[in-house]
Amino acid sequence: MDEQRFYNESNTIKSATLQCPSCRSSESYDLRWLLRKKKNAVPPGADERDRARFQKAQSYMVLLDDKV
Repeated sequence: MDEQRFYNESNTIKSATLQCPSCRSSESYDLRWLLRKKKNAVPPGADERDRARFQKAQSYMVLLDDKV
């Protein structure tokens, strides 16, 4: 079973304060994130191996912006 069936995906924007390593100046930027929130129940058609993977799955975020 595909791992994406365990999650509800949505895009979100969060503000982050980043600091330049060379000049040490700080700026606030809006960064795009992909939010993968774990579903409440195991998807239908899952076997025992998929149920074990679902138990271990956690909600997480993936950064979409690679350059600021």
